[in-house]
Amino acid sequence: ILDLSNPKNPVQEKSIYISKIAASKRNLPEGSPRQVEIYGHYAFVPIFGSGMQVVDLKKLIVGASDDECKVSFYEAAGAIEVKVYSRAATETQPEQTVALLLENYFGLHIIDFTNVGNPNVLSTYKYGSHWMFKGLELAQDFPVDLDANGKLEENEKKDLVFFSVLNLYKIMVVDITKPNVVFLYREI
Repeated sequence: ILDLSNPKNPVQEKSIYISKIAASKRNLPEGSPRQVEIYGHYAFVPIFGSGMQVVDLKKLIVGASDDECKVSFYEAAGAIEVKVYSRAATETQPEQTVALLLENYFGLHIIDFTNVGNPNVLSTYKYGSHWMFKGLELAQDFPVDLDANGKLEENEKKDLVFFSVLNLYKIMVVDITKPNVVFLYREI
């Protein structure tokens, strides 16, 4: 964690060991950490080679041990990118904290992190085992002409995930409006 109050002189405040190299004696998942997604006071860190580690930043700031800061781990060997968002409550479902984890050689994991210490897989979207992905983006409440009348009505919206398939030069659009029923919306 860097203190950027003086951008010309950033100061490291805290750090945490999140993964290990193969020869390390540390009891950590092996692999390379990727981008960090901050949601609330948690850091979601994909680790290519093992999965995704969730770190409690409040505990880290007050000086807790590395082990005390690690709240949960989700196994996915090809983890490369993550987006975390809040899914609004419905009549049948309370509000949810959802992580979208993009995994090379697999596809997309949709994981409920409402109870951050006990993640629950809502669904997955598998796209072959030979492909590499990049550029995970989420478009919540994206306008879509559902009834094909040429007009975008207020109630015609979907939650869509976009990512590219590097080997095929395609962009995948996956409908996650109902996270437990995920399907390919379109290939571009």
